[in-house]
Amino acid sequence: MSKGWVYLHRSIFDSPFYFAEKFTKSQAWIDLLLLANHKTGYIDKRGNLIEVKRGYVGYSKKALMIRWKWSSDKVNKFIKDLTGMGQISEQKIAKITTLLQILNYDKYQPKSEQTSEQINEQKVFRKRTESEQKANRKVLTSNDKELKNEKELKETHTQRAEKFRQNAQVLLSQCVNPKTLEDFITHWCEKSPQGRKMAFEKQKVFDMGKRFATWKDNNFNKTEPVKSKQGSIINL
Repeated sequence: MSKGWVYLHRSIFDSPFYFAEKFTKSQAWIDLLLLANHKTGYIDKRGNLIEVKRGYVGYSKKALMIRWKWSSDKVNKFIKDLTGMGQISEQKIAKITTLLQILNYDKYQPKSEQTSEQINEQKVFRKRTESEQKANRKVLTSNDKELKNEKELKETHTQRAEKFRQNAQVLLSQCVNPKTLEDFITHWCEKSPQGRKMAFEKQKVFDMGKRFATWKDNNFNKTEPVKSKQGSIINL
């Protein structure tokens, strides 16, 4: 059956199954469709503001390699195959980066024209989502929180750190270089002296975007040595 359509929301990225295993080629193709901008946006590449138009993917091949858990050769071969099939094209931006364009993007994501069936399906989806959100707004008692924390800590450090890494890559890899992202992940996945909780788990609230913004404002958590009045070196 190759007719009809399915309303696939980008919230699928939040599913624990989405990044659980290496991607197949079909998953990687669907992922590119989901990653493509539905309207013009911008990304920062080494201090350069790059325009990413509708239908373009702002992820580098290295970022896709990490995201899909593929080798560099496999990513390059897949991009080459899609290009040969007329599914995508590559657009080089000087010597800064390369963007991928989904050809015939409007076929997958119409600009404004929607069928009545699509509109009705979207309404149903929104209502279901709102109902689920209301059901999830129950206030946890202290016992509930303790049980939840105990259950989470039963997962290995590696499993919890990998979940944090995947979330960070989804939210931040498009706008930061891999080295900075890795430093950010390493910092917040550092275990406490007792070895039970990692740094991000000890925070009451952890907003990935806000934490990274603070990290960036603090010069990526690096301290600069300065001289005191007596001439000795101290760290701020």
